[in-house]
Amino acid sequence: MLRNRTLLAVSLTVCAAYVGVGMVGPVRVLYAQSRGASLVIIGAMASSYLISNFVFQYPVGATLCCLTFRRGYGSSHHPTFCSRPHRGYNTR
Repeated sequence: MLRNRTLLAVSLTVCAAYVGVGMVGPVRVLYAQSRGASLVIIGAMASSYLISNFVFQYPVGATLCCLTFRRGYGSSHHPTFCSRPHRGYNTR
């Protein structure tokens, strides 16, 4: 049994999210083909999803990190994420 239950809970949640996203891909292809979409359109749909995920993942994550830290939810803070110092963060 793992000693850290929070780590286990987060790991299982992330695993479930990735399994759910991974199951959508093949089903989306079959659905698009049944609606008459060509393979080029299906490829463009998958590529646009992956490119947008790559482009927005870091900025959105950094913004959420700053917002949760400002509200007191975070216990650690990386200084490059936010430009302003926050309560509990040493600015020296």
